[in-house]
Amino acid sequence: MLSSVAKLGKFNPETGDFEKRTSSTVSPFPELNQEALAKVIERVKADKSPKESFARMYAKELTALSEQQADLTTTEGKWVKYPKGSDAQKLAQALQGKNTGWCTAATETAKSQLAQGDFYVYFSHDKAGIPSQPRLAIRMQGEQIAEVRGIAKSQHLDTKIGQTQILDDKLKEFGSQGAAYKKKSSDMKQLTEIERKHQKKQDLSPEDLRFLYEIDHSVEGFGYHKDPRIEEILQGRNFKEDVAKAHGCKPEEVSNNPAEALNGKIKVFVGNLESNIEEGKNIHLPEVITGDLWLPKFVSAEGLVLPKKVGGIMALKSLRLAKGLIFPKSLKQLSLSNLNSVEDCVFPENVEHSLDLQRLTSIKQSPLSKTVGGNVLLNAMTSPNGLVLPERVDGDIFLQGLPSIEGVTLPKDFKGKAYFR
Repeated sequence: MLSSVAKLGKFNPETGDFEKRTSSTVSPFPELNQEALAKVIERVKADKSPKESFARMYAKELTALSEQQADLTTTEGKWVKYPKGSDAQKLAQALQGKNTGWCTAATETAKSQLAQGDFYVYFSHDKAGIPSQPRLAIRMQGEQIAEVRGIAKSQHLDTKIGQTQILDDKLKEFGSQGAAYKKKSSDMKQLTEIERKHQKKQDLSPEDLRFLYEIDHSVEGFGYHKDPRIEEILQGRNFKEDVAKAHGCKPEEVSNNPAEALNGKIKVFVGNLESNIEEGKNIHLPEVITGDLWLPKFVSAEGLVLPKKVGGIMALKSLRLAKGLIFPKSLKQLSLSNLNSVEDCVFPENVEHSLDLQRLTSIKQSPLSKTVGGNVLLNAMTSPNGLVLPERVDGDIFLQGLPSIEGVTLPKDFKGKAYFR
């Protein structure tokens, strides 16, 4: 099957066949439809020597699914629970021919999934008022929610079901497990509202644009790829005007060109910025960098003003002395792996991943971050007096250089391990 996929070109729904891929083919490989693939796998398992090729079988399943016109105009319906270990055929048959794209439509897959936990499906009413159209699925693995899926592209929630409280209300039944999916549900509702404005050619607000360009946080959905509506909405838009409106600056103050990022005229840089500058004098970094900031040869922080916001990683791996630096309030990761001494610096309040200060020996009047989602590396720290570790650390803490922990303020919330010599 894998070798067959590598030979497939574009699927032609009119002929029900795939174009042949040659050495000059530049079109993408066929889109994965989990339901169609699961059905082909089932056929191959049943017949060890199938007469038809994989391409032909997959094409037939895709064609059959494309012919199914589901009635998605109504969202009224009901949830059905398929308990762990129950009849897999009953679950698979309820999904077959409904073009959900779910691999659970194949009996063998349904059997495998029901062996792991309960399976919930929300069926909306068809034209006869019977709850028969699958719209939502919650698959459990033991007591944990393994995945939540819809029937839109890449198994995201379809627009109409995403505007309702149907999923939110159901997730409340799962307590803290369901609460973890609240952000995804909220993001999808906001994206649906932005899509509605886009279709009506209404202006998007700065808040809409910050969300769409994922300036403050990543947009999370229920599918296994990023929601395709984001790219569809962004197509044809003027990104400089959008980003400028989102940040309250002028379009000419926005750039994604590293060559002009340090000229003092750019306030917002879109993307990752890497520069081989060695010192901070006469250097004007943008106020906002949406991606990572890499300054691998930077050795002197004198005169340097760091951006107010960096959306990704900040790495200043050659810096030895930091005095008076003010870091952004939040970073995904901070790497100062060769830093020896820190004085009067303001560290980020939150570091999503690791805080790398592995060669730091002393720290003066510079409280570390309040929360670190990964490891805290202070391997070379020799002076415990006045050392205040982050209030919350989700990873490990490395303090092999400390002769004693007397005078050290330990985290209040600590999930990892602490390493001492």
